[in-house]
Parts: sequence; structure tokens; C-alpha cells
Amino acid sequence: MGPGFQGTVVGFRPTDNGAEIDFANASVEQVATLLEGFLQSDRFRLEKGTALNGSWGSGSALGRALGGGFVKRRKFEVKIAASGNGAHVDVRSVMSGISGSVLGVSRERAQRKEFVAKLKAFLEGLSPFRNGAPPIPPPP
Repeated sequence: MGPGFQGTVVGFRPTDNGAEIDFANASVEQVATLLEGFLQSDRFRLEKGTALNGSWGSGSALGRALGGGFVKRRKFEVKIAASGNGAHVDVRSVMSGISGSVLGVSRERAQRKEFVAKLKAFLEGLSPFRNGAPPIPPPP
């Protein structure tokens, strides 16, 4: 998980639609490579844009349109920008679940929480956290 990554996670803030993350001592390219590996390991693929500013999805967009809430589809926008001596990341779901009515909204909310928990666990697995850095606060 992030071999060779020398940056440090200095902030992790869960949001209603995803999370905001701050890194120190890491370039935007290093952070993009790190997150790209995480997203690909969770079966996401870059659907639009670049690793620095793009949309990542998993599941079938057509299947979701036809099957609504019965078809698993996830889509997140990732925006990475330079910030001081590091990078700021904004990861947010761009799916509402509305097309699947109440079932779709409920499933989307659950998938979003699961994604944020996986992202948090991945980031806590980076070496700075294993060497005594403070843990990332839990999502609300």
C-alpha cells in the first residue's frame, strides 16, 4: 500500500459526499499515483479526465440506467491540488441514487460510507501512521 510513498497524511475530513485529505511532503503527482493505486484496487477505472482531476467509476453506467437501484454503480470525482509543501485532495461521490428511488438513495449512502472507510483504512496503512503518527479521526 503505497510503497515508496514518502508523504504524510496531515488531515482527513469525511464529508457528506466523500472526504477531503491533506498531505505534506508529497507532490500532486505522488498523491495522484497513490490514489490511483487505491482506486484501481477497489475496481474503479478512470472514466474521464486525469488522475489529478477526473471521474472514477465502477460498475456499469448503462446497467444502472436500466436497472436503477438494483445495479451497483459507484462514481467519484477526485481533485488534487498543490497546497503548501503538499497536496489537498477532494474526493466526492457524484451519484445521488435518485434513479433507484428510496432503495437507490439508501444504497448510494451505504456505498459512500463504505468507500470512505476503505480510503481511511488505506491511508492509515501508510508508514507514517504505523510509526506513531496520530490516527485519522473516525467518520461522523
